[in-house]
Amino acid sequence: MKRIALFFFIIATLVVSVIFTSCNREDEAKDVYVAGNRFSGQDWVATLWKNGAAQTLSNSSSGAYSVYVSGSDVYVAGYESNGFYNVAALWKNGAIQSLTDGTKQANAYSIFVAGSDVYVAGYEYETNPQLISIAKLWKNGVVQNLTDGRYNAEATSVCVSGGNVYVAGWEYNGERLVAKLWKNGKAQNLSDGTYNAKANSVHIAGNDVYVAGAEGNNKNYNVATVWKNGVAQRFSLGNSDGNATSVYVSDGNLYVAGYEVNRVPVAKFWKNGIPKNLTDGTLYGYAQSICASDTIVYVAGYEVNDNSVAKLWKNGIFQNLSDVNDNAAVYSVFVGE
Repeated sequence: MKRIALFFFIIATLVVSVIFTSCNREDEAKDVYVAGNRFSGQDWVATLWKNGAAQTLSNSSSGAYSVYVSGSDVYVAGYESNGFYNVAALWKNGAIQSLTDGTKQANAYSIFVAGSDVYVAGYEYETNPQLISIAKLWKNGVVQNLTDGRYNAEATSVCVSGGNVYVAGWEYNGERLVAKLWKNGKAQNLSDGTYNAKANSVHIAGNDVYVAGAEGNNKNYNVATVWKNGVAQRFSLGNSDGNATSVYVSDGNLYVAGYEVNRVPVAKFWKNGIPKNLTDGTLYGYAQSICASDTIVYVAGYEVNDNSVAKLWKNGIFQNLSDVNDNAAVYSVFVGE
């Protein structure tokens, strides 16, 4: 079981991405959807929780990283294995649609629905001439390459506002990882390549574009970072590793989810830069997705010891979505209308 704990530590540190947060204004009567994975005894399987009740989305090895609800339709992005490769996929009301043909490794990290259009961000490996991951955006199943295949890259989050499509992610520049934002397919570097950096989540509020991620510093630590209109703001102290996995703005308040290492990773969120710990540092804790209103803050994530326990925090009070003797993790929370 220690191997499982290590697996989740690596995933949280290197991939996180996985994470795009979607949230509407909510009250006590609204449905809360959470996407993630559960260990079935043989494989990790994509799972959707609605108000705490779990629905398995696949019978194969699979994962769910993002959930979005539009009207009565529930969309989930992730992957399903075909036995050889992970196939980027989306589920609509539980029915799966493959985004890639299964001949190469791929994954879908984020989903956003705008009107009748469904956008999915992720990556697929291609040979050009060597095996390279290419950041990709699918609109209604039609793919657009965001990178040219010269270096590895991934698209981790998508958001649509005012007819513009924003995608966050990263691309290797030959020496280091560079945090990226694509607007309508045009790339903007958020970091200058001095240190490794990744962008994990994008959110639009009015005319402002917020991107959450992490960037290294001269102490060899990753610092939880939010770029607002391209300008970086540091959220963790930089004396240990930190990561900003999700960003959301509500009523002028800036909410950021992530974690910071204090001997072990501690799940936390920041409201207007002020941190609140969600775990006590006894176990490994990761906050992966956040949404909020005036009075309610929802955070999805997990806590790991020998087993990984999927958790949903509501105003700092946790609810276990999985049994403490099972293994599960969640990466995305959405509150329905």
